[in-house]
Amino acid sequence: MSRRFHTETGMTLVRWRQLVRLMRALEWLQEAKAGGWVAQSCGYHSTSAFIAVFQQYLGCSPGRVLIT
Repeated sequence: MSRRFHTETGMTLVRWRQLVRLMRALEWLQEAKAGGWVAQSCGYHSTSAFIAVFQQYLGCSPGRVLIT
């Protein structure tokens, strides 16, 4: 399944799943949900792990999204 998914989409299943989680996280952050709650709801074991992935993919911290 993983190989077929990669062939069809051009990305790994893991990357796709992370992007889907981040898209949902952005929605929640725009609704002013707490960062820790967003991290937990997206399935991250810690807020710092969520922040690291968020920064890796989006180039800024979740707190910065709340400001804009």
